[in-house]
Amino acid sequence: MARTPTPNTGTNTPTTDTTASQGGENTGTPENTGGATDGDAPTEEDPAELVEARVTLDFEDYVVNDLAEIPAGRVGQLEREGYIDTHADAVAYAKSLA
Repeated sequence: MARTPTPNTGTNTPTTDTTASQGGENTGTPENTGGATDGDAPTEEDPAELVEARVTLDFEDYVVNDLAEIPAGRVGQLEREGYIDTHADAVAYAKSLA
């Protein structure tokens, strides 16, 4: 919807459009983000934690059916790419072969 321009009367009184656009904006400052800052956000996994997994494709120093202990930070990517399987049954199978 188009607005009709209003002439400048020389006063410094803001119009209703200006007042409405100034309220409630998020400036991105830490107090307005609504989330944790300084690394306080909870993470799904501790990257230093080791996760047991069955190796499904040869990579690095691992061969198929090895039981590998992988840092938790790498597990998601390696699973998506098909290198490892962290399912309890897969880990149990790899342990039975050792």
